[in-house]
Parts: sequence; C-alpha cells; structure tokens
Amino acid sequence: IYIGGAEGQIVSRSPDRSWLEIGNANSQINEIVYHPTHNLLVAAENGNIYQVNEQKQFSFFLPATAFEEKSVLSITYDEDLLFLGTESGLKTFSDGKLLTDSRFENYRINDLLIQSDRLVLGTDRGIFSLSLNNPKEAIIKISNVPATTLLVDKNNRLWVGSYRHGLLVFDGLTLVNQYFLNTGLLDNRVLS
Repeated sequence: IYIGGAEGQIVSRSPDRSWLEIGNANSQINEIVYHPTHNLLVAAENGNIYQVNEQKQFSFFLPATAFEEKSVLSITYDEDLLFLGTESGLKTFSDGKLLTDSRFENYRINDLLIQSDRLVLGTDRGIFSLSLNNPKEAIIKISNVPATTLLVDKNNRLWVGSYRHGLLVFDGLTLVNQYFLNTGLLDNRVLS
C-alpha cells in the first residue's frame, strides 16, 4: 500500500505491516498511479511528477517547469501513452515527449480515466470523452456539470462527483441517477 500525504510524504506499508517513508514531494500529493513500465508515478500540487521504482527509490519523473508550474491533478495511461490532467489542460507524454492537447488548453482537468476505448475527462467545464483509437474523432461532451472525480463501475456506468451538483451516474451518455443533499448525501460537493 502506498499513501500520499497533504504535506508531500509518500509512505508504504509492507506485508509485515511496517511503515516506510519513501520520499517527500514537499507539496500535497494529488494522485499515485501504478504504471507497468514507470512503476509508481506521483502527481503533486507543486507541478512535479515523481517516480518510485521497484527498489522504492524516489526521483523526479517530470519537473514542474514542464507544466508551467501548474499543479498536476490526475494521471492515467493507455499502454505507454500517459495522460496528465493539470490546472492548465490535458498533456500527453510518450517517448520522452510532453505535448499539450490544444482542445483542452486552459481547462482544469480534475480527473481522468479510461472507459472501454475512450479517455474520459472530468474538468471544470464539464465531462468529455475522447476516442483512444481515433484521435481525430469528435469530442463527445457528456455533461456541462463541472466534475471533481470519476469512477467506472463493474457495469461500465460512469459515476461523477461534482462541486455543487452531488453525485451523477451515466449509462453511456444518459444520466440515469443523481444524488443530492436531500437524497442521502451529506453534502452536494463530492471530491472522491
């Protein structure tokens, strides 16, 4: 188990139940993702992406200067293509090259996930879906609701946490359920 802290600590818990501090990003950890080639990738509020290898060595993967000093909020991948959600848009990283997707420039990308053969983006301007197999295919806008977090369930439904609109559930492009404060949630703001 790997845990990222608000102060930047990255700790692991071993099978023998001992805790080990692996490194410190000196900034809030936004996401930790396992990648089969790059091991653990750690996205930090300070804009850096760190890497933890199999020997639990902590190092820089991509510096904050690559992201104009903006926070890296989310990471997902499709084979060796990394998708990076930042405060200033969607970035891709492959073969040592970092590229900006101009279609989402200046969008805050709060969360990313792969659903079937599509990349789903939870942004401050709504929820979008892109084809992984055909990058030139039109962007599908699922909803105008600003999204904070995304999850796909075992039935391939998309669950979306939002800033003020509670929890939304989509089956394809159809909103099939929405939970609010008055339908059981403790708050209309859903962060995880």
